[in-house]
Amino acid sequence: MMTRIWCRILPIFATLAVAVVVCGCEGEPELGPTGVSGGSGPSLRPDLGYVDAGGDAGPNDQPLRSYCRPGERRCLFENSPLFEQCDLDGERFEVDACAAGEMCRTGRCVDFACAPGKELCVGTQTRATCAEDGRSVRDAARCEGAGDICRGGECIDACAAAEREQSYIGCEYIARELPNAYRYGGESDEESPFAIVVANPDRLLDAEITITDPDGTPSKLLEQVDVTSSDRLPNQSYRVTVRSEILSRSGTSRSGTNQIESPAASVSVPPQAAAVFLMDPGMPKRMRSYRVESTRPIIAYQFSPYCCNFTYTNDASLLLPTTTLGERYRVLGFPSLVSENSTSISNGTMTVVAQEDGTEVEIDSPIDLRFSDDWFPNTHWSDDLVRLDAGESITFGTASTAGDPSVNRDLSGTVVEANKRIAVFAGHECTFVPQDEWACDHLEEQMLPAQTLGKRYLLTPTRRRGYKHGQTIGHEAVYWRLVADEDSTITFEPPLESLTLASRSNDATPSCRAKLEDGRVRLAAGEVCEFGTMKAVAVESTGTLMVGGIISGHQSTGMLSYGSHAGDPSFFVVPPVEQFRTGYSFVSPPTFARNYVAVALPQGGAVALDGVALAPEARLGLRQVDLGGKTWDIFNVAIEAGYHTMESSERFGIVVYAFDDYVSYAFPGGLDLLPKGSR
Repeated sequence: MMTRIWCRILPIFATLAVAVVVCGCEGEPELGPTGVSGGSGPSLRPDLGYVDAGGDAGPNDQPLRSYCRPGERRCLFENSPLFEQCDLDGERFEVDACAAGEMCRTGRCVDFACAPGKELCVGTQTRATCAEDGRSVRDAARCEGAGDICRGGECIDACAAAEREQSYIGCEYIARELPNAYRYGGESDEESPFAIVVANPDRLLDAEITITDPDGTPSKLLEQVDVTSSDRLPNQSYRVTVRSEILSRSGTSRSGTNQIESPAASVSVPPQAAAVFLMDPGMPKRMRSYRVESTRPIIAYQFSPYCCNFTYTNDASLLLPTTTLGERYRVLGFPSLVSENSTSISNGTMTVVAQEDGTEVEIDSPIDLRFSDDWFPNTHWSDDLVRLDAGESITFGTASTAGDPSVNRDLSGTVVEANKRIAVFAGHECTFVPQDEWACDHLEEQMLPAQTLGKRYLLTPTRRRGYKHGQTIGHEAVYWRLVADEDSTITFEPPLESLTLASRSNDATPSCRAKLEDGRVRLAAGEVCEFGTMKAVAVESTGTLMVGGIISGHQSTGMLSYGSHAGDPSFFVVPPVEQFRTGYSFVSPPTFARNYVAVALPQGGAVALDGVALAPEARLGLRQVDLGGKTWDIFNVAIEAGYHTMESSERFGIVVYAFDDYVSYAFPGGLDLLPKGSR
């Protein structure tokens, strides 16, 4: 069936050569990954048989508030003929246009009128002056800066506006390839590529991306990599080709000019699309930190490696804009892995990256450290201070290699302070979770600056993976790790003593339950505790905490066969409730079998995925927990790969994660990064 393209050219003002072109198609629609035509439905996917986590799921038929008020309108941009209108079911906004000569203002189509002499915007990047008749404009001019937008009659730098908002969306990031011990049994870095992935959340304008090495030169890319499996997989042989490329909203390669050529200089990323940059491993490992710059606000991640399930040790990090970085961090990680009667060690690691010359960094750690400016920590650390220039980094691990697993080898609680803003990452070369169960996986996440930590957290478990014939099997858990940045008394809901907890993930980290007194846990600044569960839990503290989750390995699920997509350990930081947002944009790459979002939302609240209200049946494993005087809905959503948005009228939190055979990744889906007391 032929597809016919239609377009409407909508003049904004008869006296001004400014118009908006709105296009669509008739005939056979382009189908998204779930068979839903683009823009008309959320990118949901079948849940493929996973069952409700923890057995405490509530009914999925509770009344929900509408996502929007039927007939409600919102203008696309200032003095625009275009608007979005809520449909009759209150489930989605649909784009429409005012009549010729009208404009959308405060949600209504009105005849254009303005105050003579007033500066105003006519589109996203054009400013003008209201003419003397009050019915037209004069002296229209396009904003000069490449990243400028027009707001309130002024051309402003979109990056400066993003900096003022202090969130995970920004124009400059630091990425750093982190120690990953066994990515594929010793295969070359070219066969297991480290990737930087960015997304452009703008609805109308392209973003230009440049990635540079520490010396300021544009970074070289691997334009294409063939990733192959080996005899380590039983009776399996796979070959997957990954590329440096532009991905469409559905996560597929864009037709036409989707390939990104090396080096990574001025790469144009279309609105609501993503770009994958496979970094060339020719640089020495000590030089593998990168500066990601954009002409307008973007979202950025790093994947180590980008593909695939047979690379065995994967994780990913949400990157934080350089304008939100801090000078002080309280580190949260996972203990180094040792075996009894062995001197071998797989390090829990901490990496510090400077963004300015002359950065002086002090480390205050509860354990002895080794360090390296290259890769795996190999030199005893005896100093209190290290000096770094822009792009330089230093990686720390534990000093002891004695074969007693109960000795503290946990970097958690370490304080990192600097005289200038720095980026800090924590992770692991490869570890088992629990440490006596398979399989080993790489962990990593960028740390939140201490000034952005909170006192209230909602711990949202991932989707339960272990099932057989409709019944749960295994003993999987998310291990929740808490480190106090200030002396803290912590309460839990439901009470910690009422929960059936998983066995400890390791011998080095104290159990939170063992620290219970009168239903509370007391942690001095720098102290750590942990508990494992598949229940939803609310945490409230008198002092600020850093909280993270680690997903247990595939053996814990009882799903041992290849093809079960049962995942392996992955690490994510939990956004404090104080940093929740009303909207998120995020990416789920197409290299994993099962993709999910874990959601914490005020009870009965409406939330839209990709512009469409989320139906009750899509809220998997729904359960409730109380925190801060309100009840929260906790659930998971199965999604397709690609670029996504989630929006609500109320602040809520999300974690994005994915499972495949022997691998997984997880990261916060976004957060504000406001200093304490700003909200």
